Amino acid sequence: MPPAMRRRRLHRPGGGTTRSAAPTSCPRPPSARTSHLTSAPAQQRTTFSTPRAAEFLDKHNLQSQTGRPADRFGDVVVKELLDNALDAAEAATPRPEISLALEPGDGLVRVTVTDNGPGMSPEVVAQLLDFSSNVSDKASYRSPTRGMQGNAFKTLLGIPCALGVTEPLSIEAHGIRHQVGASLDPGGNVVIRHTTTPCARTTGTAVTVPLPAGLIAAEAPGRWLQNFAAVNPHATLIDHGHPGSGEGAGIYKPTAPGRWRKPLPSDPTSAHHYDQAALNKLVFAHVRAHQQGGRDLTLREFVNSFTGLTGSGKAKAVTALVPGIARLSDFQAAPEQVAVLLSAMRQHSKAPQPASLGQVDRAHYEQVLHQAFGVEEFWFDRKRILDRAGIPWVIEVAVARTQRPGDVCFAVNYSATFGDPLASTYLSGKDITAAGVRGFLGQADACPNFSNQHQRAAIVHLVCPVPQFTDKGKTALVIPQDVAKACAQALTSATRTLHKDKRSTENADRVQRRAAQREQKAVRAPKATVKDIVFQITAQAVDQARGREGLPFSSHTLFYKLRPLALNLLWPGTPFRPHYDEQQLIPAWEREHGPITGLYREPRGTLHHPHDPDGERDVRLGTREVKHYIPAKWSYNKVLVIEKTGLWPPIDQARLADKYDMAVITNEGYTSTAGRDLLASLPPGDVQIFVLHDADPDGSPPDPTPGQNAATPPLPNSIAPDASGVRSRPWRGDRRG
Repeated sequence: MPPAMRRRRLHRPGGGTTRSAAPTSCPRPPSARTSHLTSAPAQQRTTFSTPRAAEFLDKHNLQSQTGRPADRFGDVVVKELLDNALDAAEAATPRPEISLALEPGDGLVRVTVTDNGPGMSPEVVAQLLDFSSNVSDKASYRSPTRGMQGNAFKTLLGIPCALGVTEPLSIEAHGIRHQVGASLDPGGNVVIRHTTTPCARTTGTAVTVPLPAGLIAAEAPGRWLQNFAAVNPHATLIDHGHPGSGEGAGIYKPTAPGRWRKPLPSDPTSAHHYDQAALNKLVFAHVRAHQQGGRDLTLREFVNSFTGLTGSGKAKAVTALVPGIARLSDFQAAPEQVAVLLSAMRQHSKAPQPASLGQVDRAHYEQVLHQAFGVEEFWFDRKRILDRAGIPWVIEVAVARTQRPGDVCFAVNYSATFGDPLASTYLSGKDITAAGVRGFLGQADACPNFSNQHQRAAIVHLVCPVPQFTDKGKTALVIPQDVAKACAQALTSATRTLHKDKRSTENADRVQRRAAQREQKAVRAPKATVKDIVFQITAQAVDQARGREGLPFSSHTLFYKLRPLALNLLWPGTPFRPHYDEQQLIPAWEREHGPITGLYREPRGTLHHPHDPDGERDVRLGTREVKHYIPAKWSYNKVLVIEKTGLWPPIDQARLADKYDMAVITNEGYTSTAGRDLLASLPPGDVQIFVLHDADPDGSPPDPTPGQNAATPPLPNSIAPDASGVRSRPWRGDRRG
């Protein structure tokens, strides 16, 4: 058959193929042009491969791996450095000593964390720089240890490159300073630059990561160190501060006795913490290590590495129940035997009790909170529980009334987290039902807020050998119902006094306000409005919030600079509320005087994308996050704005977002400036916007509030819940684009 009549696969530009139809008649004699084309030699193409290691140097992929947006990469670096330093030091001494320092200069800020561990050997450094594989001693084991991301160091190396920083990362240990830089060549391949020079450090390790200046807020490192100190009573943590802040080192000293201990990464794990999938992962991780040059462990050696199975008699009894398996490599031919092995190990060992997870004493929590905020009253409760699957848990809750503005610390397995690990869990106590720990504390008046002058502080610490995280940032947990009940009981006990006093405090405030109103009427003097006062003092408050260093600051920080100035000028008893100031008065001032340099709005909600079950593309609704958000035109053509975060779980479970290609915005009580900015940034097109709220005039109004500038767009649609729950009817409709 002539070549012109043969069927050929035609490669389309998009990568697909199609078949050309066979001719139905004899071909005509080829023209000169056809002859030229068919006689040309075929191009021999080379198949190239781009290593996936480049993902560690890409901003978008790093956001996916760390579970944090790019503007929170500074927090990622500080947390990972502290996690790694504590783990390394615990391997060498029962008294870890960790220091943290920031050094600004040349448009960068250099974050250095130092430990007193055994020191990172040159061989380990070389392994960490091998981007072809993940290096971790925790990823396949089930124990209550920190981290478990499995590629944390590679993200630390990739973050500076992804943010445009060319200065290398530094590692000092064993008398060697390693200068390590990573970049991408024009073909997208990772290029590692590694040089070594002698240094004076022979004890421990010091790691320095360069980041763009301004990526880390001035108070963030100290807050992270404080939170780690709260759940590590055996460690000394030193905050060397910011050289430009004028503050010296802050030190958190250990309070635990010498015999105190917590589970370590080197401790044997229990077979009762594994299911079949988890044990399969561990067994074949050993097999893969053997294939790469490591030892092929005998089955008895492997069994001896588990808690309660270290004796030779028990190991012999277990191996006898798994015939045909002498070494772990034998499981390649009989992978079904892993289930038999798991059953045998459970049969010959006892399930660990919650006491094996360790604990942090009440006195330590009180000392840390007192050092940070000044404690006036303190309450504490601890719950130990075995869940229905036999997994042990320890729940610790510490609450304090403080002398200075406080904060809430969340921690899992002796490591501070990015936020509330139970934010999506409903907690039901005796008199309180709320979504998440922060919501529960807020209803009990145990969470710092404007009503208590922020004079509250709390620590919530969960310990579990098998934490089930739903996000890659290792923060959001899924917990069994019986564990959620125990958490609610601990919170109820620790907040009982504050909750009991709440109504009395509210009544006293109400009496004071009424007395002030009567006094105002009696004097009949002209009274300035809150808006008048705020407009008068905003410039002064901005200077205070910005400081001499000109650092960025949040609208909430600005509120706390405005508050004492305003209360000195307002009539006694006049309410000065943050949502009115931050959501209406400050934007009104900016419309009249121009944007405030350095001001940003903290996240007060989340944009959930459809067809994103793991929430990897969730966008927190802060002005910085929204500024960098680029809506994907193909992702959704509807947006549902939910006033209350608590309505999101049933909508998520019903998969309404996926069904209608609809993005969902969840707010924390009212629509924020960032939320309005995001709606205004939607691309041109047929995008419908709906609002689901409870018609509360103090919530998220569909129309501008009186006196609001028309430049602030109202939410264009409103939907009110009917008696059946989430099903709703539109009040009016509108379209953007």
